[in-house]
Amino acid sequence: MKTFTVYLYRHGITKGNLNAQYIGHTDLPLTSDSVLQLRNIKARCHYPDVSAVFTSPLKRSLDSANILFPKNNPLVINELIEYEEFTYFMMRYITD
Repeated sequence: MKTFTVYLYRHGITKGNLNAQYIGHTDLPLTSDSVLQLRNIKARCHYPDVSAVFTSPLKRSLDSANILFPKNNPLVINELIEYEEFTYFMMRYITD
């Protein structure tokens, strides 16, 4: 039987994350600091060679995938976007 190893990663930080907002489907980009942080993490840490990278169509996810797995061409899967149940919270603050 063939087996697979699956690695999960989370996208870098957006301005909404810094503001403690639930951003859901809102397509906010990574902050410039976050891009630098991801590049530093990539340089310092071992990321495995993988045969495929799957990502949502959101810019923050796609850009994170391209930084962390530069040898791969990420496969965009629309169904990986945030769950619809959380749309009520979009752009609200955690304290709301």
